[in-house]
Order: sequence, then C-alpha cells, then structure tokens
Amino acid sequence: MINAIFLGNLTADAKVRDTKGDYKAISFSLGINEKRQNGNDASTFINCTYWSKSNKIAQYLTKGKKILVVADWFDVTEKDGKTYTNFRVRDIKFADSAKKSDEPTPKANEPTPKANDLLDNDDNDGLPF
Repeated sequence: MINAIFLGNLTADAKVRDTKGDYKAISFSLGINEKRQNGNDASTFINCTYWSKSNKIAQYLTKGKKILVVADWFDVTEKDGKTYTNFRVRDIKFADSAKKSDEPTPKANEPTPKANDLLDNDDNDGLPF
C-alpha cells in the first residue's frame, strides 16, 4: 500500500454518501498549488474519501479550508474500463492559521468541538468492503 500526506485547500464543500453498512463516505477534493522554478504555477487536484461512522466532520470541510490529510493511494476501475486514482483518508488535520472574517463565530453557549469528537477514530477496524 502506498501512503501519502497532502496539504492543500478544499476545492468545494465535502459530500456525504450513505452506504449499505454503518459507514458514511465523505468525499472531497484538495487543490495543491506549487511554484515551479520557471516561475509558472502548477495545480494538482487530489480526490479523497474519508470513511467514518459519523458525518460530523463534513460540516467543517468547506470550500477554501486548508487541511492536511494522511491517506492510502488506490486505483478504482469503473465498469466502463476507465481507471481512476483516489485516496482513502486515514487522518485529517485542519491547517488554517487564522479565522477568516466571513466565517461565523460560535455563540458563547455553544461548545467548541474537540478533534477527537469530529474524527470519530473508533472505526479503524477496517472499511465496509
């Protein structure tokens, strides 16, 4: 298995799909910008899926947020014969350094979510397939 670590910005809000089992598939795409030596910028887009019994984290995976993901690389061959690369996310860390002015501030009586509550990492026993 090939492991990868990516740091990038979400290109859109995460999408949650229900599956036949207890798991939710939370899909998102990361945009990674790179400055080349010749002065040109290059962008790479990474398709990711995070499997979890909870979809709590999806509400925080919004367009433009900077995140770091640890993922396993795998290829999927569709019925039409095309092969796509996807990354099965094992861990997500939020990497934004400061709040943006357009983000709503939590109300005083709302508890701040803890990282462990969001990631719900009790599902490390395998995937539903």
